Amino acid sequence: MSFESPWRWTDGQWQGFRESLGATPYESRVFQMNVKRHSAPEAKARQGAEARALIDAWKPDLLYFWIDRVHYGVLASSTISELAQGRAAGQLARAILIDGRVPSSLPIEPTRLGNPALNLARARQLGLPVRSGLLLSAEVIKQFEWERPAS
Repeated sequence: MSFESPWRWTDGQWQGFRESLGATPYESRVFQMNVKRHSAPEAKARQGAEARALIDAWKPDLLYFWIDRVHYGVLASSTISELAQGRAAGQLARAILIDGRVPSSLPIEPTRLGNPALNLARARQLGLPVRSGLLLSAEVIKQFEWERPAS
């Protein structure tokens, strides 16, 4: 995972992925890159080398990863939910690994539905007025992630 758990986006995707595989037996390993805490270029390179070593040693049939940035200061985005993204990835994995489908036979489909998300802290910082209709229709991030109390 890009960030260490608990992390809403990657945890939600992992949950959706596992749900899509259902009761099918499988072996999985999670490597947490945690580039939030290892943000220097040298640290990222070290984490990347460690992840690569795990991949080379284990030789998995599938690699799965993603990242989300609105909670860390991006003003706004339109995205599918992390759970829906994980379920879609899990369904593709199931088709390949369980049903024996050839990856090239599976359709690659763009996201059709978007969930708007707005970082209200960034909008305030930029002095941007936000209409109430947008606040009612979007996921609103009220503060930067780094301002939240540690859990």
